Amino acid sequence: MKDKVKPPIIYKFVNFKTGVLDILINGNIKFSRPSSFNDPFDCYEELLEYKLTREDIIKFAKERNFVITEDQINDVFLKNKDSKNEINELFLEILKGQKDNTWVSCFSKEYDEILMWSHYAEKHKGICIGFSTYNIENRNLLHVDYVNDFEKKVVESNSFDVKPYDYWLKTKYIKWSYEDEVRVISSNGNEFLQFQKNMVKEVYFGSEVEYSDIIKTVNNLKKLGYSYTIFYRMLKGNNNFSLSREKIIF
Repeated sequence: MKDKVKPPIIYKFVNFKTGVLDILINGNIKFSRPSSFNDPFDCYEELLEYKLTREDIIKFAKERNFVITEDQINDVFLKNKDSKNEINELFLEILKGQKDNTWVSCFSKEYDEILMWSHYAEKHKGICIGFSTYNIENRNLLHVDYVNDFEKKVVESNSFDVKPYDYWLKTKYIKWSYEDEVRVISSNGNEFLQFQKNMVKEVYFGSEVEYSDIIKTVNNLKKLGYSYTIFYRMLKGNNNFSLSREKIIF
């Protein structure tokens, strides 16, 4: 299967205050640990299975900056020199800890998904910000795959590539597919990422945001340097369950 093409714009759904003040005015995108996400199967450690030797474990831990001690390794191999189950259990515990050392920011490929506005944008009273992906490396941008049943990806001896860990980061249950999610992984482990204003291509205001608040906010943002950003407000459909956009011109 070919890699998915990087979308030109990815969308961040947030409440009004966070979107305007924290992101657009302060210029920061927040990253979170997967352990804080609302899906208990997000970055589920059981997605991976390890089949490694003692030497593999030492090398692997160093290359991945995993926190593992000689005592932990020795304990596994002293109990049962050939126990693959023990090795796997050890790494599953380490992987749980990795959730606290991994930072992810979640986006969508869609700006008009009703459930995204309802769940993540303050019940349509928030905003949706469209960021250009031009300056984001492909390695740090992952398309989420939605599945009914997962298969374990095996990490084998002398196989230290990133594919199993991408799989761990991007595999979710099919019921979440309405999010059409794209994930940006922090390469430096920081909780916040500063961005340039020219990365913000579009800003959408929810259908329940007062129009006077929209005009006031747009005026302020243009003064702050968002002169090339296109602003829209979302409108509820008259004849069906849908959202459309209206460009804000004044």
